[in-house]
Amino acid sequence: GGEEFVVVLPATQLVGAELVADKLCTAVRNLAIEHRGSHLGCVTVSIGGAVTIPSRDEPYAPLLEAADVALYDAKHAGKDRAVLRELA
Repeated sequence: GGEEFVVVLPATQLVGAELVADKLCTAVRNLAIEHRGSHLGCVTVSIGGAVTIPSRDEPYAPLLEAADVALYDAKHAGKDRAVLRELA
């Protein structure tokens, strides 16, 4: 139902990523853009995120996959929220 985009944060731990995600949710909510098709009444965002400290040769696909799963968890939990995961 919406657009997806990626935000890459430099060397951020889970708590820092959660802070940024919560600020993004709040900022969009505070815009109070009307959305007649939403039970919330205004445009909101659902955020899925994942953090890791990869090795130089580690592929990024698992990180994107974890973020995608977290995004769908956020949507299924009621939208207008952030769900983040930390990869080991």
